[in-house]
Amino acid sequence: MATEPVTPTPPAAPPTGWTSIFLRSDGLRSGWRLLIFAFLFFPLVTLAFLGAKLLGAPLPKSSSELTPATVLTQEICSLVATIGAAIAMSRIERRPFDSYGLPIRSAFGRQFWRGAVWGIAMMTVVILAIAGAGGFSFGGIALHGEKLIGQMLAWALTFCAVALWEEFFFRGYVLATLADGIGFWPAASVISALFGAIHLTNGGEAWVGVLGIFLISMLFCLTLRRTGSLWFAVGLHAAWDFAETFIFSAPDSGTVAPGTLLRSTFHGPAWLTFLVMGLATGGFALCTYNLFELFRANFNLITTYGLMGIVDGGLLQLLELAVWGYLALALYVIFKGCLDGLLHRIHAARE
Repeated sequence: MATEPVTPTPPAAPPTGWTSIFLRSDGLRSGWRLLIFAFLFFPLVTLAFLGAKLLGAPLPKSSSELTPATVLTQEICSLVATIGAAIAMSRIERRPFDSYGLPIRSAFGRQFWRGAVWGIAMMTVVILAIAGAGGFSFGGIALHGEKLIGQMLAWALTFCAVALWEEFFFRGYVLATLADGIGFWPAASVISALFGAIHLTNGGEAWVGVLGIFLISMLFCLTLRRTGSLWFAVGLHAAWDFAETFIFSAPDSGTVAPGTLLRSTFHGPAWLTFLVMGLATGGFALCTYNLFELFRANFNLITTYGLMGIVDGGLLQLLELAVWGYLALALYVIFKGCLDGLLHRIHAARE
């Protein structure tokens, strides 16, 4: 008995006329979805902070106040509002929550701990490089016994909350939706610029720090692109902040936090620090450009020639790609270390 051929369903025709302002063939345009997300987030975050105040939770009195209790309250309120708005949007868009970059099944799994190892290692390299150049002194141990354990756990929990909120808010729903409209890397650039500009509201931040924040945000976007989730970036972000603030007692956005492990100090000529930072920035830009060009060339070679492309030079290009990648990472680490030193000087001069 003959069967009728299956006729594929034709794609939906794109909207025409005034409806095309709001809709495209697969649903609501990304700009309107972002607007709905904002209308959901701001009332939710307001309610969260009002609830925290009614419960007597500690809230920061200024943007430069940096203690585990106040920062943790602030970040939890923001995170709850962001997750609530994203859940609502997933229902509206009929998309799984995991598609926004934070899959629940991978929570604090292998990618998170890999990122944490990288974060600790990167900050350690920064501090050792500055100390080797005579710009940083470790000082003595400031905490001991139960106080050490208590502060360590408090800061670890705090920076996990910081990383979760900042990564999911900026590089979760917002990045996924904006990328759906204008493409991933243009969206990543817009989000990273916004991420840097918002940090200017921190009490000790300066314009020179915005460039570093933009670059680290682009690095976080790259890890999202490569791993498919935000968990590596969350681990790296949390561990970087933890090592910077608690372990090495370095200024975070120009603010030195209380209750940290070391009595460390930055010193040395400021002009030399600025010069090294500028050279590292230029080197990072060059390496990053080469990195993308090599990746594009390697991808084209392998997709065009398959196995023969790998045999004929694809593996060599992959090795070169890794070398440029690690060189770019090392230059960024140097840049970030110099930046932290300069911000500390700016903050100290204001006082």
